[in-house]
Amino acid sequence: MANKLTYQTKLLLLFLVLSIVPLICILSLNFYGFQNALKENIGSKFLETASQTVEKIDTDLRKTEIDIQAWAQNSIMQDIIADDADGRITEFVKKLKMQYGRFAGIFCFNLDGTVIASSEEEALGANVAQQSWFQEALQTDESKIFPLALRKLIGGYSVRFSIPIFASFETSQKIGLLIIDVNWSEYFDITNAIQVNDQGQSESGFVLLIDDDGLIISGPAFTMEQELLFEKTLDVYGFHFQQKALQGDRDYLLTPSSSGEEWLIGYAGSRGVRGHPGSGWSVIIMQKKDQAYSPVYKLLYNLLRKSLLILLVSILIVFILSYFVAKVVTHPIRDLMDVTQQIAKGNFDQRVSIKKRDELGRLAESFNEMTEALQQTTVSKEYMNSILKSMAETLIVIDRDGVIITVNPSLLSLLGYTEKELLDRHFRDILWSSEVSLDKVIWLEKLLKEGTLRNYETNYKTKSNEKIPISFSASVLKDSHNDQGVGIVGVGRDIRDLKRLMQREKELQEKATQIEHKKAEELAVINKKLEQQIKERKELEEQLLQSQKMEAIGQMAGGIAHDFNNQLTVINGYCELILSNLKKGDENLRNIQEIHKAGERSAKLTQQLLAYGRRQVAVPKKMNLNDFISSMSDVWGRLLGEKIDLTFLFDKSLGRVKIDSAQIEQVLLHLIINARDAMPDGGKLTIETKNVELDAEYERKHVEVVAGEYVLITVSDNGMGMDKDVIKHIFEPFFTTKGKEKHSGLGLATSYGVIKQNNGHIGVYSEPGIGTTLKVYLPKVKTEEKTEKSDAIKKDIATSGKETILVVEDELSLRELAITILKNKGYNILSAEDGDVALQIAKDHNGTLDLLLTDMIMPKMGGKELNDKIVTLFPNIKVLFMSGYTDEAIDRHGLLKAKVKFIQKPFTIKSLSQKVREVLDG
Repeated sequence: MANKLTYQTKLLLLFLVLSIVPLICILSLNFYGFQNALKENIGSKFLETASQTVEKIDTDLRKTEIDIQAWAQNSIMQDIIADDADGRITEFVKKLKMQYGRFAGIFCFNLDGTVIASSEEEALGANVAQQSWFQEALQTDESKIFPLALRKLIGGYSVRFSIPIFASFETSQKIGLLIIDVNWSEYFDITNAIQVNDQGQSESGFVLLIDDDGLIISGPAFTMEQELLFEKTLDVYGFHFQQKALQGDRDYLLTPSSSGEEWLIGYAGSRGVRGHPGSGWSVIIMQKKDQAYSPVYKLLYNLLRKSLLILLVSILIVFILSYFVAKVVTHPIRDLMDVTQQIAKGNFDQRVSIKKRDELGRLAESFNEMTEALQQTTVSKEYMNSILKSMAETLIVIDRDGVIITVNPSLLSLLGYTEKELLDRHFRDILWSSEVSLDKVIWLEKLLKEGTLRNYETNYKTKSNEKIPISFSASVLKDSHNDQGVGIVGVGRDIRDLKRLMQREKELQEKATQIEHKKAEELAVINKKLEQQIKERKELEEQLLQSQKMEAIGQMAGGIAHDFNNQLTVINGYCELILSNLKKGDENLRNIQEIHKAGERSAKLTQQLLAYGRRQVAVPKKMNLNDFISSMSDVWGRLLGEKIDLTFLFDKSLGRVKIDSAQIEQVLLHLIINARDAMPDGGKLTIETKNVELDAEYERKHVEVVAGEYVLITVSDNGMGMDKDVIKHIFEPFFTTKGKEKHSGLGLATSYGVIKQNNGHIGVYSEPGIGTTLKVYLPKVKTEEKTEKSDAIKKDIATSGKETILVVEDELSLRELAITILKNKGYNILSAEDGDVALQIAKDHNGTLDLLLTDMIMPKMGGKELNDKIVTLFPNIKVLFMSGYTDEAIDRHGLLKAKVKFIQKPFTIKSLSQKVREVLDG
């Protein structure tokens, strides 16, 4: 059937296909593209809105919980033991409810479950001991949130907060519960305010809030085919994504319900705020797919209307084109077919008439030219023979069997044969014998495989048996019908003169090579020097990268230690308070002592981290290291034991250095312990001192070093040694090759930090099986003043008083600890969480302020700025600064030169009490 179709019909069908198919493809791609883009746009919007809403709810719950915890710690709550005999707690909670309109009810329960104080008088005396929520709240010492509680006491729904009440700050004895119900409508309003679409929330688009059991606790009253959603789970309607939301996951998806309708859903689970666990609630935003995709359906409808119009116009255009093609194209093609049949019969005088100068006209013109070319074929053959005879290069044509069928006069002249003598002979007869092996031409296989051969050097053999070198190029002649090889055509060029020129060139090249060899030797020397410079540059780059890495790790370690100091201050402080109140034989005494010991060990660990981060407290003094090392020799000898031979080599003219004696003791102790561990079976340890000068060349090769005079301490052992990979990491904190259970990995890291803090330099040289040498360079003191003596040990001073102290600390737990310690010592205490509040308290205070105890670094206003402002109000006030940072922070805030009074975190009860008394009496 297809063969009977005319060209005109086929062209018409082709035009129709080309018109309709692209139109359908464009419509499909537009539809699916718009649909996917709309899904991603709406889904992302739902996800973002749900995430922001659940975070807002978590923040609100957390803020409410913090406020309630503060009320539970109010001293008036301790009157609960007396069952609110004088009604003070009831009056207190009524005022709280009036002040906070969002509270539906405030209740105080004793441990028996009886309401002994309430903002609602009708609830007084009620007992809820048998209710599950009360028993659950009674079992924990922490605050607890009940997401949706039925308030049996006053009716209705609310979010219930349960906070334990303790007898005092110093004890964990629970004496009652503070229960506060927050109106459920507070959280309903948050979700109800969300606009799902331009019409707000409706049956096709709405917002839900589910609790940690998956129950719906907020949303439109009726939806999902007019069913009441409240206190149901979405599983009822065939949705199964809410378990991910309850685990804190956040995403959007397109999923069907049990009724078969598809919904576009964005959900976000609670993750908590600022390190506190979340409420377990999740926010879900839903909209029916048909409603969400309605813009796409409208767009598709408009496109279809327009596309149908385009299709009708396209069909009309196709019919017009087919008529034009029939008239302009097919008729000339029929004329061309008639002339072709005449030419096929041998009538070369036939020509196609040319009516137009378009493509078909040019085709007819080309066909006429081809016909004329066929007529001239005989003339062309004679012309080709003339060209072959005039060629300077030799030409030979052989058939597939290697028989010579054509040669040119140049070949005959070169070999000394006549044409009759060469024709019908085999090609190998004119080749030199070395080119033929076992009746085969050596390079023939290569030619037949690749189809061409270019500038192949071979040798012809003349009739007189003379060897003539030639450059031979050849191509395989192929049958145009089956692509099979039918012969070979080859062109050869006599290269005897070229060979003689090449030999002369070779001789000249050998002479040039001798000259270049001398130049190469000189260049090799220059390259060797250049390679050495490149090697030194790479070593400097590696040193710089290592230095930058150690600096970054040091800053991070110091920052962690500073924050950890605040927590250790609270832990150790409250341990001391508890220990001071426990008697011998108390069952908790041993547990608290172990916690205190762990806190002290952690404090030592943070000091090591501060040392590595170059933030350790330092009191540098000028000293002679020979005298210092000699004074420690007995201690180190006992530490090393009898298996290790300790030797000292002192430079008697050793210069002085300025360093904290505790720091240099710490450095040398870590180096000695490291050497001891490297010699488990004993060995020799040598400590040597001498004066050295590091010059500019040394400074150029070590990026961390400044040229100048130094005092060098060398600690050498003949232990196990280390490889290069270990050496790269030995100064990093917590790196150890001896097992984490035996070593913290902070020894050499601490030493590195101390040396850098004192503008020194440390180098390590080690080989496995030979030993290790550690060199410590400390700047030499330029002046020849006497070594400074340490301050005399201060006697114990009184630690109590009656003065008024303003305590300013942004960390709540640390501020409360300081207040407790100083109140126990008899002082009158005012407190503030930041500089702005402290300044306002000072302005409002009518009496005297004797001491300002303030953290050095706080948000809004730092300790120094606060002191400068308070001094204008109380000129005689004294100040004591606190900080987890040390020298660097003090110097950055301009306090180091002022020699201010300062206490380092973590502090103990004794150190804080003595320091406060010392400042007040100073």
